[in-house]
Amino acid sequence: MAALGETITSSCPAAFSGASGALFVNAVTALIAAHCGIMNEDQWPKDNSKEILQNIQAAFSGASGALFVNAVTALIAAHCGIMNEDQWPKDNSKEILQNIQEGLTYDFVIVGAGTAGSIVASGLSQQFPSQSVLLIEAGEDPGLDSEIPALLFLNQNGNIDWNYKTTPDGKSCLGFTNNSCTWSKGLAMGGSSSINAMIYVRGHPHDYDKWNKDGVTKWSYEDLKPYFEKKSNLHIMKNTLVKKLLVDAKSKIANGMEIHHASGISGKISVRKEVVLSAGSIATPQILMLSGIGPTSHLEAVGIKCLANLSVGQNLQDHVMLPIFLKMDLHSNQSPEDLISFMLQYMLTRTGPFSNIGITDFMGFMNTENSSDYPDIQFHNAYFPKSKFMLLPYLKGVGYKDEIIQVIVDLNKESDLLSIYPTLIHPKSRGQILLHDTKSKPMIKSNYFQDPDDLETLMKGIDFIRKLTNTDSFMSLGIKLATLNIPGCLKYASASTNYWECYIRHMATTIYHPVGTAKMSPRSDGGVVNDNLLVHGFGNLRVVDASIMPTITSSNTMAPTMAIAEKAVDIIVKRYTDRTATAAKTALTIGGLSKLTFIPVMLAVMAYFNYELLDPEQRPFNQKYLRETYDFIVIGGGSAGSVLANRLSEVEGWNVLLLEAGGHETDISDVPLLSLYLHKSKLDWKYRTQPQDTACQAMVDKRCSWTKGKVLGGSSVLNTMLYVRGNKRDFDQWESFGNPGWGYKDILPYFKKSQDQRNPYLAKDKKHHSTDAPYNTPIGAAFLQAGEEMGYDICDINGAQQTGYAWYQFTMRRASRCSAAKAFLRPVRLRQNLHVALFTHVTKVMIDKNSKRAYGIELIRDGQKMVVYAKREVILTAGAIGSPQLLLLSGVGPADHLKEVGIDVMHDSPGVGKNLQDHIAVGGIVFRVDYPISLVMNRLVNINSALRYAVSEDGPLTSSIGLEVVAFINTKYANATEDWPDIEFMMTSASTPSDGGTQVKKAHGLTDEFYNEVFSEINNQDVFGIFPMMLRPKSRGFIKLRSKNALDYPIMVHNYLTHPDDVGVLREGVKAAVAVGETTAMKRLGARFHSKPVPNCKHLPLYTDEYWDCFIRQYTMTIYHLSGTVKMGPSTDPMAVVDSTLKVYGIEGLRVMDASIMPAITNGNINAPVIMIAEKGADMIKETWLPKKRRRRSSNCTKFEFEHIEIENSHRKLCSIKR
Repeated sequence: MAALGETITSSCPAAFSGASGALFVNAVTALIAAHCGIMNEDQWPKDNSKEILQNIQAAFSGASGALFVNAVTALIAAHCGIMNEDQWPKDNSKEILQNIQEGLTYDFVIVGAGTAGSIVASGLSQQFPSQSVLLIEAGEDPGLDSEIPALLFLNQNGNIDWNYKTTPDGKSCLGFTNNSCTWSKGLAMGGSSSINAMIYVRGHPHDYDKWNKDGVTKWSYEDLKPYFEKKSNLHIMKNTLVKKLLVDAKSKIANGMEIHHASGISGKISVRKEVVLSAGSIATPQILMLSGIGPTSHLEAVGIKCLANLSVGQNLQDHVMLPIFLKMDLHSNQSPEDLISFMLQYMLTRTGPFSNIGITDFMGFMNTENSSDYPDIQFHNAYFPKSKFMLLPYLKGVGYKDEIIQVIVDLNKESDLLSIYPTLIHPKSRGQILLHDTKSKPMIKSNYFQDPDDLETLMKGIDFIRKLTNTDSFMSLGIKLATLNIPGCLKYASASTNYWECYIRHMATTIYHPVGTAKMSPRSDGGVVNDNLLVHGFGNLRVVDASIMPTITSSNTMAPTMAIAEKAVDIIVKRYTDRTATAAKTALTIGGLSKLTFIPVMLAVMAYFNYELLDPEQRPFNQKYLRETYDFIVIGGGSAGSVLANRLSEVEGWNVLLLEAGGHETDISDVPLLSLYLHKSKLDWKYRTQPQDTACQAMVDKRCSWTKGKVLGGSSVLNTMLYVRGNKRDFDQWESFGNPGWGYKDILPYFKKSQDQRNPYLAKDKKHHSTDAPYNTPIGAAFLQAGEEMGYDICDINGAQQTGYAWYQFTMRRASRCSAAKAFLRPVRLRQNLHVALFTHVTKVMIDKNSKRAYGIELIRDGQKMVVYAKREVILTAGAIGSPQLLLLSGVGPADHLKEVGIDVMHDSPGVGKNLQDHIAVGGIVFRVDYPISLVMNRLVNINSALRYAVSEDGPLTSSIGLEVVAFINTKYANATEDWPDIEFMMTSASTPSDGGTQVKKAHGLTDEFYNEVFSEINNQDVFGIFPMMLRPKSRGFIKLRSKNALDYPIMVHNYLTHPDDVGVLREGVKAAVAVGETTAMKRLGARFHSKPVPNCKHLPLYTDEYWDCFIRQYTMTIYHLSGTVKMGPSTDPMAVVDSTLKVYGIEGLRVMDASIMPAITNGNINAPVIMIAEKGADMIKETWLPKKRRRRSSNCTKFEFEHIEIENSHRKLCSIKR
């Protein structure tokens, strides 16, 4: 902010003369300073609010002025209060300097936190989480003013600018102060990206192909294209200069560097692996030369011993632009008062003129030589209304002499000015960076127009502009070329060739794109670095910034610099992973991979390469000793319990105990493709239903397998990670049942609360933009095309419309599972008021017979029975099986049933365990394809996939068992006009036989006979599957106790397909699924339905309604969405167990918050609604127990926590955890 204040107060009084100018200066300075002060008051040493308000009062006197001041103050305060701006990373300088004398060593040190350095530091710290990375920046955090596009020129020549000046050469920059051009380069975090015009231009493919042609391999446009499409352990030192590198003269190894901090402390930092110079095209060659790497003769001339004779500092290139002014009159006078309005508009809404840099609203490219698509001139533009306060800061910032500025300002008094800038994008002239000495800023020899062809090209650009003024469009606006009376050019006839040559030498200036001073090319060609960006002759010294460009790219250089940095990260990662990967493969070969199963190999590879994949935030502590009493006891550490424990422990005065019967997630549970390996493991309760003839006839003993998570994180550790909120009509229906506050408009904020979703529009352009995402196959895109053929929209299933086809969204982070425990418990593991007890089986809730109040729980832990008391509430989050079972064990349920098993009745609640609903689907809808494009386990699950997943977090292991596309469709039983579909298609690039009859068969519980007869002939072949899932079943099951022994599993009766309407809906869903395979999109893949008749249905005519009715009763799949067994409803509903605040009827101090409270199951996978229920439930508890002033509807993360589930779209990454 100091930069802005100083710039305005020092330069603006001259520019903003008179009362109105002073008013503007005071107001803008005060408003922005106040804005920044309120936003970041902990970052600034002094609060100038009093002086600021005095300035504003002086500027706005009288009653109306006071009113304005109060309004602005209130608006900005409100604005700042709701903002959540990303903070700049922490400055670790203090800790580093305290220990620097003892010797500090980092694996990687990056010098320069500009565009390239920021990317390299981020990339390396993520790719090598167990290794240390230091990023050194000479500047500090840029001020608030750097965030405002319209204040672009106020940031140049300020305290976040190096303020370089070129050496006068008598041939260029003649119209600038001291005949020296100003070269602005960012001296701040973000480098020049903090002060530039924010223009993103990749350049021309020919630029990179020329690099490749000139001997720099693997840097062609096709090689670089993926890096344009990309978009702890990291320490940062700000305000720190690198004086020189410490290089061993014999080994040519960079061992570290000498640094000097702004506090006056100097020292040395050592490096284990690499030093990466990303200091830019001026500072990088300066550091290299100060370290003895550069031209021998030059280094010796300034007293530096040469370690390597390289052409450092040579080959300097820059884009030169020339302002051509045109007169026009659009009658767009703006007053300083207008700018105040613009500033307020920007601060409050981020819109308006201040959201635009004011130049380059359009650009153009042309070739002055021929019609080929390789231009040599780029055109920028700027528009200056008839008012000097817009133009003057720009002219002064560029650095023109006062007499030239006056000529242009006088012209602006007469008319609006349109400035067009022909820019030389392929200069032939070459400059130099040289050292003055070992302490001063370097000498910059721009050598503009050293080659006469450059001058000639700009002359052609001027000629083109002159032709533009004769076009109808320009003449209709009265646009005319202005010939300026430039001192020094007055001796030449106006608009003559000599005049324009003189004009160019006076007015042409940099566009701040210096490159090439550490040229990437063979050493014999004057190269400084090789194609791996290593300095020639040095094994661990790398340059990663614009200085490596052999030739400058066409147009602005920020995007190419970003691509260089992205590619450099891959180069570095490859260097340090290739060796270990080779060693791992060799070891496995020697040991005999056939002797190992894939799972232990996967674990070993993950542990070796990327331990952060296994346990990035560290698991919550398993509390060994429990207190006698807690404020709240939460039973069940699944999705709901994890959320609730987090939210309740936000209140510092509350002690919270979370109880979980299982343990921690295993190392393998992160891997999306291996989720089925967790079924029937120690993480699974392994429930099985009672045998029934209505469904699951192909399963062992005709019993359905109900997988439920017995682990911290619950079923979010075992599920397929699908994120589906449901349909808005689901929740409006809940409300209509007599549950106020549960309509869609009421619950939507709670969905948003747990989700930090980012969906950049550029991700839609898959040809030119990509984002991290789970593994996809061509089948996914074909599914979407098939949906369009069938008349459905491609939509966002969690948006305004559910009916249609879409890419699935997943609860993932970095292509790995993000369970509820990871998202909500690990970040708060250090909270002293939250205890987590694992391997703890709660046997009953203790209820006082007289008061009918829950006052504690009984549990079994390590074989010992214990009692823990609850001061305020007990909350059940044990799921749709565990919660009703605990209620029944505690005496809350149907009185007849409780008496039958010998349990004292505390409250007769007939609805406990009833109303059981589940989403069921039909398995076996399998299609064969002609191409090797699907997920076949024996082809894709191997050591190479494990290495790819562990090292780069991509590949087939990131797929959620092949799930790519979801569709919500209407059968004839649904009202298509309501957008409330009754069938969901789970569309996969794999199916039951894709693993050869191993894990899928086991997880689904299929008999050997059924599997072998139906699927054995297509084991491990390329197939895809569609699983039609019924969304709103009418059949209802129930749960009841087997005995009063809490360790006995309850009796579970699914009652699937007992309602005839369910059979009809599912039958139509099967028919629609088969029809998908008949679309042109799927036929292009050679799709054909696997028409093997299923056992028990062979006697029926194939594909008749009777056949399908039989078919769906065979391979009946639960989707593990059990719900409804502790129904929420009004007191008038005899089957309601909890009220709309989730309190159990008849019992004080007892609530239920999980899927069991759903009156009717939601349309889609239920993990997201369960999290929503817990979020809303937490607020309900706070409303009960907290005074109004302490309640928090929304919880913001502290800097030590992140509280959001990650949602990843299977085609593009939609969001990431917020810190």
